[in-house]
Amino acid sequence: ESESESESESESESESESPTTTTTTTTTTTTTTPIHRGTLDAAAVREIVRSALPEIRFCFEWQLEAHPDLGGRVTMQFTIEDDGSVAEASVLEDALHDDTVTTCFTHVMSHLRFPPPEGGSVVVNYPFALSGSPDARRPEGI
Repeated sequence: ESESESESESESESESESPTTTTTTTTTTTTTTPIHRGTLDAAAVREIVRSALPEIRFCFEWQLEAHPDLGGRVTMQFTIEDDGSVAEASVLEDALHDDTVTTCFTHVMSHLRFPPPEGGSVVVNYPFALSGSPDARRPEGI
């Protein structure tokens, strides 16, 4: 009896771990920066996107003048092709609810150039947390 009880406990533990693992995988997939078809170092993606922060800030600050309480999270999704160009950029998540800002973000992201990925194109989800706080309005370097 104790052997079958142990087996039952092991099976129950495995069953309870399975949904947790599945949930974690799902969460990781939706929040991970690169979704790989090919491969590209996440640090390289971050560096290129950060180089475009002045343009990204401009998109947001342009609307901040008219809407000082503007803020929220915008997640951009873009596809980096084999040559490093961005084939497609779009808004995946928009808690900002400002079409002018998201259209501008899409334009900026679509013109970025990345190192060529290995093994095919790469789809990236890149979140931006935006706030109308005084620090967000201060231009970089001042």
